[in-house]
Amino acid sequence: MKKYKKIPIDVSIYLRYLHQDGGVKGKELENRFPQYSARSIHRHAAKPIGADTTDKRKSNKGRPRKLSARDKRHVEAAIHHLRRTEQGIFTSIHVQEQSGTTGVSNRTVRRYMNREGYGYRQCRKKGQLTPKDCERRLKFAKDIRKRKLPEEFWTTGIGFYVDGVSFVHKTNPYAQAKSARTRSWRKTSEGLSMHCTGKAKKEGTGGSVAKFMVSIAYGKGVIGVHQYFGNINGEKFASIVREHFPQLLKAGSNPSGGYFIQDNDPSQNSAKARDALQEVKAHQFKIPARSPDLNPIENMFHLISKKIRSDARKLRIEHESFDAFSRRCAKTMWEFPSNIIDKTIKTMHKRIGMVIDSKGQRIKY
Repeated sequence: MKKYKKIPIDVSIYLRYLHQDGGVKGKELENRFPQYSARSIHRHAAKPIGADTTDKRKSNKGRPRKLSARDKRHVEAAIHHLRRTEQGIFTSIHVQEQSGTTGVSNRTVRRYMNREGYGYRQCRKKGQLTPKDCERRLKFAKDIRKRKLPEEFWTTGIGFYVDGVSFVHKTNPYAQAKSARTRSWRKTSEGLSMHCTGKAKKEGTGGSVAKFMVSIAYGKGVIGVHQYFGNINGEKFASIVREHFPQLLKAGSNPSGGYFIQDNDPSQNSAKARDALQEVKAHQFKIPARSPDLNPIENMFHLISKKIRSDARKLRIEHESFDAFSRRCAKTMWEFPSNIIDKTIKTMHKRIGMVIDSKGQRIKY
């Protein structure tokens, strides 16, 4: 498309003279000034000779905005209110109802939120924190900083990191891998803010569940993948400790220390679990509850889950038995690269500082 020049004032006056006094019209007028558009030429030629030459089109303010400044403040307030009351899961319709901007279309509300940087983005599955959780996390991080634990503590001081993970078995993994995920209205910078993350993964709905107790160690990679059935309680965890922990302690990074990290699940704090840990001389280094970002093994689980899902799409697995699914999960975990595990564990010292800086809020890990 040809780009024409803007008609200056002197040419505009000359056009009026040619057209109105000289009688030059139509194509003859256009041919004299090919650098300008025909529409602009005829518009300027038709202006009165003594008229103001200022182009007033750009000074036209246009129609008034449908959302007033007060409405915009109410929309912002509604977003933050719904985050607290609805745990971050709400739609633009909820925002419109809460803000009282029912006199405009929902599209107008969405367009304003988009201009302010809000988008209906996928939630990060990091679990949701309460103010009390943030206090506990901040206290834990400050205690670690006060004790002046060296960076090497997380790599060679901790023998191994252990936690349970479960994956839902679907008879058609390919279809499940293409399903939608939870979303929330947030800015790109608010992915880890309170009430902007999604709930932690809850297994057990829509299919059988393959459950594993997995252990990793710095410099060793994955040192244990043990499948179990049913829910974990104090008695079952105690049996797992007696059966597997002696081998895990020997295979870990610090066989003589006996320290391991696992999330602060109630089954691990039962009397039976404590007795079993004492028998095998294992010492749990406790981290705060609902703190997957303070356990490097959770990062591995996230990558494993993504690979299991992507493999279902890539291989187009449209039918898979529970036993075959369990074997695929275990194989994926055993083959997980040890260099990624080492790199992840090395970030623990940095994570403590980030928790302090964020005052107990979620961090990027």
